[in-house]
Amino acid sequence: MAQAWKLRIQSASFRGVPFHVYMAGAELGRSMALHVFPNGSAPYPEDMGKAPHFYDVQGFVSGSSYMTQRDALEAAFQQPGPGTLVHPWYGSLYVALAGPVRTQHSAVDGGLWQFQARFVRVEKPGGLTGAPNLMDSVSARVKAAAERAQALADSVGQYLDKGSWVVSQVETAAGVFISSVKSVLAIPEGLSTLAGLAGSTGWLTGMISSGSFGSSCWDMVQAGVENMPSGSGPAALLDLVKSAPEVAVSAVYGTSRRAAAEGQIIMANVQRQMCVSAACSVAAGYTPSTTKEAGELQAAVLDAIDAAQAEADDETFSVLSDLRTVTLRAMAEKARTLPDVISVTEKQVMPSLAVSWRWTGGLDAEQELIVRNGLRHPGFVPGGQALELING
Repeated sequence: MAQAWKLRIQSASFRGVPFHVYMAGAELGRSMALHVFPNGSAPYPEDMGKAPHFYDVQGFVSGSSYMTQRDALEAAFQQPGPGTLVHPWYGSLYVALAGPVRTQHSAVDGGLWQFQARFVRVEKPGGLTGAPNLMDSVSARVKAAAERAQALADSVGQYLDKGSWVVSQVETAAGVFISSVKSVLAIPEGLSTLAGLAGSTGWLTGMISSGSFGSSCWDMVQAGVENMPSGSGPAALLDLVKSAPEVAVSAVYGTSRRAAAEGQIIMANVQRQMCVSAACSVAAGYTPSTTKEAGELQAAVLDAIDAAQAEADDETFSVLSDLRTVTLRAMAEKARTLPDVISVTEKQVMPSLAVSWRWTGGLDAEQELIVRNGLRHPGFVPGGQALELING
């Protein structure tokens, strides 16, 4: 009987991170303003409408991996903005933390982390607000970043009078960039004139002399973006940022080898800067399916911008910082209206329709529940198994 409390625990989650609950309360009703008058025997209550709904939760995680779950919950609590709380008795709620979370560690039962949190229910936004010109701002910053990258590409011309071997090495680096973009973005033959010129005798020298190399590189990237299937995210462009060659210049290099390495570094940075600029443009206009996907995409875009800034000059660094700011704002606005991925666990076998209705109050999420969790028979959803469910 000493362990009877374990029979009373309930499963819950916040921002998709599961935990257990052994006690929860709520505060609701009407907001009243009391007016007190001189010599009055009783105050006059003025009804100000519904009071905010507060939910007090005493939860915990335990077991051998409780620290991993603790870290995930701490990150969820510190993430800005509202999120979805799957309450064991009230179901799915869109809430914000109403104050700091109190936590405590215990050595009981092999390790236990407890917390007390107060949530307040908030309205889920119905659409974009106050940001009609965000895409225009992103486009302007993308243009500025692309212009910096084009100027960087044209700067390889300084190495074309360093001898035929240096020229061949720089041309090879430029060719690697062109072939990578063409392959990853699946650019058809004839769509980019640059892809057709690369490899011909003296091609790079001719383009540098005409001042068209940098602009042609950017036109090729844009052609690849325009050729992407409708509704595509920026994953391919982000892959190009990550796959840009890493080139180092050693102190023992001679003049020619150093010049070749510096030209190769320029082309690697051109790949990073052009592809991250295009990726920001695509990411700002892309609508992920859930808040979880939106968060993962934001992290990937941030990593890509960091990579592009790593070897950028001061002016380019500043331009990319501006691009980062407006892109994340646009992505955040998109994420505000997306459904959450919640984690739910039923105690017994139930049909998928019942699970969907129980946790979302409707049947629209039932098909996604089946596909997302690979359920073999919709009529028999297993109990005791964590399930992912899109709510919203």
